Amino acid sequence: MFPKLNIPEEYIPYLRHPSRNKKVIVYAKIDGTNWYDISSYVKKVTIVNRLEFLQDPALDSATITLANLNNEWTPTQYNDVFDPANGKFNGTVDQAYLSKEWEVKILLRVYKDPTTYVEVPLFYGVKTELTEKHKTAEITLKDILYYATKKKLETDILYQAMTPSEILSDLLQRAGYSTSQFDFQGFTSDAYKCVFLAKRDKTYWQNIINLVKGSAGKISTKPDGTIIFRTRNSDTYEDPDVAADLAQDEFKKYDLTTTKRYNKIVVDSESYSIDQDLSNVVDVELGEDSVIEPNSSANFEADYVSDYAKDVSDTVEIKYKISNLEYTATLQEGEDDGTIKLESYQRFADKIVCTIKNLSSSEQVTITHLKTQGRQIKRIAINKVIRQATETPEKEYKVVSFFESEGILKTIADIYFDEVGKSIGFVLDMNQFYGDIYAGNLVNFSVPAKGISSGKFLVLKVEHTLEGGLFRTTLGILEWSGLQFQQGDHIATRSYQAPPPSVDQIQQSLSEVQSQVDELDQRVSQQEEKTQFLDGQAPPQPDFQLTSFRNAQGESIVEASWDEVNATDIIGYELQWDTNYNFYHPRTLRTSDTTISWAVPGNTTIYVRMRTLDAEGKKSAWTDWHSIISAKDNVPPSKPQGVNAVGLFQTIMVQWNENTEEDLSHYVLEYDTDENFSNPTRITLAANHTVIKELNVNTTYYIRVAAVDTSGNQSEWSDVVSASTAKIDDENYYDYAAIKNCIMHNGYIDSAWISELDAGLITTGYLSADRIEAGTITFEKLAFRSAFSVPEGAIAYWTNSLVDELYGITPKGYTEANLHPSITLLPENAPEGSVVADLLAADKVYGNHIAANTITADKLDVSELSAITANAGTITAGIIKGSSETTKFDLNQDQLIVGSGIVKIGKGVLPDGGDGILLNGSNLHVEGEIDTDYLDLHKAAIISLDEYKTFFSHTNQTKYFSSAGDLCVDHYTLYVLRPITITTGKGAQKCYKNIPIFEISVNAHETSGSGKTQAIVKIFYMYNLTKTFSTATSQSVSATWSFNLWDYEHPDDDDEVIFELWLFCDRGNTYVNWSWELKIIQSSCIIHVI
Repeated sequence: MFPKLNIPEEYIPYLRHPSRNKKVIVYAKIDGTNWYDISSYVKKVTIVNRLEFLQDPALDSATITLANLNNEWTPTQYNDVFDPANGKFNGTVDQAYLSKEWEVKILLRVYKDPTTYVEVPLFYGVKTELTEKHKTAEITLKDILYYATKKKLETDILYQAMTPSEILSDLLQRAGYSTSQFDFQGFTSDAYKCVFLAKRDKTYWQNIINLVKGSAGKISTKPDGTIIFRTRNSDTYEDPDVAADLAQDEFKKYDLTTTKRYNKIVVDSESYSIDQDLSNVVDVELGEDSVIEPNSSANFEADYVSDYAKDVSDTVEIKYKISNLEYTATLQEGEDDGTIKLESYQRFADKIVCTIKNLSSSEQVTITHLKTQGRQIKRIAINKVIRQATETPEKEYKVVSFFESEGILKTIADIYFDEVGKSIGFVLDMNQFYGDIYAGNLVNFSVPAKGISSGKFLVLKVEHTLEGGLFRTTLGILEWSGLQFQQGDHIATRSYQAPPPSVDQIQQSLSEVQSQVDELDQRVSQQEEKTQFLDGQAPPQPDFQLTSFRNAQGESIVEASWDEVNATDIIGYELQWDTNYNFYHPRTLRTSDTTISWAVPGNTTIYVRMRTLDAEGKKSAWTDWHSIISAKDNVPPSKPQGVNAVGLFQTIMVQWNENTEEDLSHYVLEYDTDENFSNPTRITLAANHTVIKELNVNTTYYIRVAAVDTSGNQSEWSDVVSASTAKIDDENYYDYAAIKNCIMHNGYIDSAWISELDAGLITTGYLSADRIEAGTITFEKLAFRSAFSVPEGAIAYWTNSLVDELYGITPKGYTEANLHPSITLLPENAPEGSVVADLLAADKVYGNHIAANTITADKLDVSELSAITANAGTITAGIIKGSSETTKFDLNQDQLIVGSGIVKIGKGVLPDGGDGILLNGSNLHVEGEIDTDYLDLHKAAIISLDEYKTFFSHTNQTKYFSSAGDLCVDHYTLYVLRPITITTGKGAQKCYKNIPIFEISVNAHETSGSGKTQAIVKIFYMYNLTKTFSTATSQSVSATWSFNLWDYEHPDDDDEVIFELWLFCDRGNTYVNWSWELKIIQSSCIIHVI
């Protein structure tokens, strides 16, 4: 029945995928005015969209689970300011946004590549409930028609000669909706115009249900928030195109139902006859108790003699008695006859209400009779149409319609009877995601395995679940048309022929109203006003003035006064006031007088606006706001309660219960070391907590707090509390102190007392000799080994003395004459054959002990030289090459070249002639563990960066804001490549510090006009909102922020970063000059500019 969403076909494959190419976007109008992106908090979304079939229409619903790690979504956690960009969603105690209702829209951003996407609407509704759970919060949503369920009509409304769509439009507009939200069925024939009564004792939604059912229609809300109404009872209805083709391989499981709920349809028709001639629509005798005291007024209600009336006269005939003498006065509103005055005269659809004043100062007046004329409107029953499939068991579905045409009533009965016959339904768990389908769409469906060859099915229910990157859809569908069944090799088509109705089923006329049915054919004008008191026009605006004064109780009072608006159907006035000209938190007052006063915060700018109300329920537009600075009051705030102080080292923490006065300005806190506050220190505070710093240690301080309002009135001082600062230098703390398991690096202990210190407690590697007192180490304190044995064949060995006196060992051949500190072997004094290889203790001879040019080729007995065991520097010049000559070590140029230039290391190898390492088309691979904990590229860059590399600089831009709330958006995209070939060993960590840091600068100022600007920078990382920066709202804003991209978790993939600048202006007709710039000031990754 409902048309499919308009989504480009090329995006459908990306939409269908159950886990890729999509991102959930959620906007919330938390303050009732602006949309705020809360997508970064969303953990799960569930959407239920349904179309009621042979039942009353119902509202769609959704739930959103939000991360609530820091009480962002806790309704009892209030903020110092409302600042969604920094997670402050609740606002102040007075704002309390999380406890209010606000609109929410859920979108699905579908990407066909990293930069190209389309947004698919999934739900638009109203937040009705917020439930906090552990570390999460759950928002319950109802669709946008929820507002219609909360409002009742203020008076009966009789619609005449209007189509169901026209009536529905008027009802929804009265409920506060805009025609831009409507998508209603069209009608071209006057036969579809009807008479419908909307009753004041019902909500707008209840009246809408009666209207939709009586016209055999369906109403719902599309995913984008559009209210849609369709009925097959129209001369313009056609089935829309199918939204999708569903085959049996596209769902993983199903439930099949074949339930028939009704077998009988009854359509009753009620309408109304309207008299052509005027008659007494009110003619009532009043009792003796209808007495009005002298100089007093009384209200009188009188019902019409018929159900309703129109064209009711603007004069009333009033009969009254004074001292048993009877008088008659015919008066209009505001007129008098010298004795009584008709102060107010209201004409409703079913009654009149008069306010009559007794002008006599001494005698009572008794009202005995009220009379006025108009045209009577009477309810009549016209036709009854019955459709019945079987006699038993009988289960009846009854509808009350409001059409006069017998043909249209038959059509309505046939439509419902056709719906009763539709019994084959499926519930399908889909393999893919069907975010483009909503309840009311038509789909082609085929499941040969269950005997259904093909057919159109109506989508009755859609349930989407979006969680953790997974997107699932469940569909509930019901047979609609063209159903074909597979019977072996044959195809069978279901057909249905409605039974011919009998005469008594077609029309059952009631004898007592038959004459009134004839009168309906003689109506003079189908387009007359519904009733005379409903003039169809919004009333004029009032023109008011403001004054302010202080009353006897010391309160600040604002008074509004105005001249009475000149219109016949005015019933009163509505006034709103606030301390903000945007009326974020208005207080509403109503009155039927022309003056009103109320108490306000003193010495505060009060903003006021008004509008006029009429008997039809219409309201004038709000007037422009007027403002006044209220008079200063002399009512002080209450004294602060619950003051608590906690002493720390040189500081004291103080907090107290927040005052709730609306005109609270600030607090003053005094502290002193004297409990009488002889020399106090005073602090002025905006919040109900503080930390007092730089205090003396080990000192008791006395503290008190007072509240001050906007009029300068200070409360009494709070009860005095005290707290003492701590100290850490008490000598008693160290009598038995010890230092254990401590590492002292480059430190020392000066003037320490250390007892019971023995060698087992000294773990240092050595004890410096200059710490040993001379002469204190005696022979018995030494423990040493015997002289070691002489290796066989050794020429000499070293000892501290050539004579071991302790053991009596004297070297062989020892004399005083041949004692020499060393023995040097030279070719000329070494005995031939005395030095052989076995006597060399070393495994190599160093190059500086080999005479130059003494090793010749004939001395080398090897097939190849595979290694050189020599100190570095032995080979000092030339080129060392491999066998393939593709790898060489050029000692002359200080270069190592591998694989003909795949890798170059050394001087001048870089393209610009610089020194370094050049990887030409090769990868860097580290095998095994890295000894350090991580690879630290500290302030290093794989690309060449200046000290500040500017990616873009948009300067001296101008934007014209034609109206308040206009938006200017500029964006820039970077592509960040992570060094994914660098992997760490076991136990190591990846180092992301310094990778990369961006610097963002924004400047904006108005050049003409009086608007104020706010700048917001949003950073999207892998299509997710990662960070938001914002300025205050001002005529000139300037800010610079730095942002470390990899402070946040991210996938092991190439990363796209989108920077967006949003500029808002709170006034129209304003020019703003703006600039912004993006630099990178530190990086160890590759940045590619898109």
